[in-house]
Amino acid sequence: MKEILEQVKGWLSDTFDSETRTEIQQLIDSNSEDLVDRFYKNMEFGTGGMRGIMGAGTNRINKYTLGKATQGLSNYLHKSFPKKDLKVAIAFDCRHNSKEFSKLVADVLSANNIQVYLFEDLRPTPELSFAVNYLNCDAGIVLTASHNPPEYNGYKVYWNDGGQIVPPQDKSIIDEVNSLEFSDINFNAKPALISEIGAEVDEAFWKASIKNGTFDIQGRENLKIVFTSLHGTSVKLIPEVLKRAGYSQVHSIKEQEIPNGDFPTVKSPNPEEPEALEMATNLAEKIGADIVLGTDPDSDRIGINTINAYKRALNIIQNIDSEIEGRPDPVLFRKDEEKVLFEKINDIRKAFTVKEDKKNYENLLIQMSEIKPLTDNFFDNVKVNDENNDIKNNRLELLKMFCNTFNNFINFSKLEGL
Repeated sequence: MKEILEQVKGWLSDTFDSETRTEIQQLIDSNSEDLVDRFYKNMEFGTGGMRGIMGAGTNRINKYTLGKATQGLSNYLHKSFPKKDLKVAIAFDCRHNSKEFSKLVADVLSANNIQVYLFEDLRPTPELSFAVNYLNCDAGIVLTASHNPPEYNGYKVYWNDGGQIVPPQDKSIIDEVNSLEFSDINFNAKPALISEIGAEVDEAFWKASIKNGTFDIQGRENLKIVFTSLHGTSVKLIPEVLKRAGYSQVHSIKEQEIPNGDFPTVKSPNPEEPEALEMATNLAEKIGADIVLGTDPDSDRIGINTINAYKRALNIIQNIDSEIEGRPDPVLFRKDEEKVLFEKINDIRKAFTVKEDKKNYENLLIQMSEIKPLTDNFFDNVKVNDENNDIKNNRLELLKMFCNTFNNFINFSKLEGL
């Protein structure tokens, strides 16, 4: 405890600004239990960087712990490339203080005679990785705490290949950071060395993403996607890239499009947790979407959910149920097998209104398997005569919708092992 109190008193010195000293003094005066947690250890700078709760103290994310990490990185870069004009790119996410922290980090880098390329607004971490290569930088930094709670922030470091630091750079940077005192940080920014970046890098990144991530797949325009950024940075990237890549049916969760460091609509902004994708999954089931995509706040983690085939078919049928009541017109059926086909499909449609259980589900699969040969060949054999009017053509489209729905149901069931 004595050692901790010595640490605490050190933060009341002139090395630290008045705002920080005031925060520490208030903790001392109130005999706060939080004081021990803030000072019992130093914020650890490990492989990839560091993250933690924001606030004053050695075990918190703040101006000084970030400044010390940046000073250590600056020193290491100068030692690694002694005769080079160094360049570093910086991005930040939607979290509280991320923008302010990014400017602080830029100030320290520029104070150490390093050219800084700072994104004008929040950007996804993958774009920072791209920018490191695109701008021929020696390193990159992202201010983010990934999918941690709102009170957290952090600092990720990327090397000149655009990837997170790995051996031997990680240990060498960590040793450099740990060798410093807070009084060693150079906060005297050189504004001439700080440049804002934005639209040009965005455009290059979009094009590169589409070029390297698009496969020769037909029917992209038919894939129905529900997307959520979970209040994070991917809203700056994914909708535009999907649109340019030919995915025209993208539905975004409007309530989660707005960047917000409190993440108000989710318990945790981790897309790997089903609960975080609940709003997106609900919409997907409602509109009969094929897939759900969700990203964490800095968009380097993705959650994917494919909608259960039964629920997809059920929702599609419920949505069109009112349109087909009492239809199609008998005149549409020019062949007996067409009428039989519709009757079989209609029986299955009605069965979907029954409470889902294993027996009912298995019976539906059997029934649909029986009509599959009919639906597979149906449209090749159907001839729409010129005298058919629009109403009859609409009935044919409804029948086509049924056939496609149930064929997809069977195919998805096989893929999912149902």
